[in-house]
Amino acid sequence: NAPAIKKAAYTDVRRYLTNAPASHFDKAMTFDELEILIATGLNVFPIFQTYGDEASYFTEEQGTADALTVKEAAENFGFPSSATIYFCVDYDVLMADIENNILPYFRKVKATLGNSYKVGAYGPRYICSKLAEMNISSSSFVCDMSTGFTCNIGQKLPENWAYDQFTEINTFDSEF
Repeated sequence: NAPAIKKAAYTDVRRYLTNAPASHFDKAMTFDELEILIATGLNVFPIFQTYGDEASYFTEEQGTADALTVKEAAENFGFPSSATIYFCVDYDVLMADIENNILPYFRKVKATLGNSYKVGAYGPRYICSKLAEMNISSSSFVCDMSTGFTCNIGQKLPENWAYDQFTEINTFDSEF
């Protein structure tokens, strides 16, 4: 699909670094895929999500474990330390979840990664803005397709937004 993506004038492709443990979905990038994307002239930005779809996932312990998993996977793929890796908050976050779960998780991710990689946030607008304001994340990938998420409603894009997911396209399906 890489030539069709490039032909359609896209420049960046997001790819998952790993699969979720015990998942039947195979969403992890492969070395061959990465080589093809780069050879085609596409930029690849890594994203990490195993679950991240409920508040109980986001603990300090999970932040440490995820950061260590990400660091190993990113190093194995050859991503430079200047790369931003996006960690996912993929559910309708309640305000109480931010202080109790999201912030402690991301603080641990950042502390564990140190200077290895930059921390990016994928999630609702308010979450991305809050993490950026607190200097926890360096870049945001906003999940605007989820228009009904509490933390999207009435919120501005974060100042550090790099990507804004507001629609899904399937233009490449018919070409293959």
